[in-house]
Amino acid sequence: LGVISIPFVKFFRDASVIEDVRSAESAERLRRRIRNCLGTSGRHPLHVAGLEAHRRGKFKQASELLARAALEAPEDLAIATDLGKLLVLDGQYARAQDLLSALPVEAQQYPPIARLLIHLGFLRTAAEAPPMDELLQRLQQDGQDPEARYAAAARCIVNDQYEQAMEHLLHLAALDPEFRDDVGNRGLVALFDTLGHQGALVETFRPRLESLLQERVRWSDRP
Repeated sequence: LGVISIPFVKFFRDASVIEDVRSAESAERLRRRIRNCLGTSGRHPLHVAGLEAHRRGKFKQASELLARAALEAPEDLAIATDLGKLLVLDGQYARAQDLLSALPVEAQQYPPIARLLIHLGFLRTAAEAPPMDELLQRLQQDGQDPEARYAAAARCIVNDQYEQAMEHLLHLAALDPEFRDDVGNRGLVALFDTLGHQGALVETFRPRLESLLQERVRWSDRP
């Protein structure tokens, strides 16, 4: 992320940097920056209240407020996104999955929700997956085992081992594009989003993914 001094703060929205702070600031000025970046103007009042409750550590109240906001403004997908994130932070993966999967298909394609669904898949898989040693042994016996490859990637992601996760996902994208709706490709893109589309890992793996996708096109064009 190009950190060259401390303090160094970047504010992200939808995986893009919208502002950064490269020097010490007063607490009040930093709070003002945060409020500006949150952009609460125009949001549903219950949405704003839910986020504020979460900031104060009142999870139950926050989830109830966001759920009410989602019912009153179902067209505002930012509310459903934040409610889903809140459930994920609380470890309620199944409930978050049910919430987001119940949305219309068009809503599930909303980028923040699509990314959250991908990460939910990784989290739930990692929670249920065999130990990593067992997964690696399965891959040594059969490198084309997509379930073992996906589970290994999921375990790497929850352990912040992004490079190993990307290797598994790239292998999976090359192995079987139809597996879980091309989760190898979609998972890599979600990790690029998580890393802010910058850094050594993104610079290494993005060209490799693009090359793979181009190769797919060439093969599909052959008679």
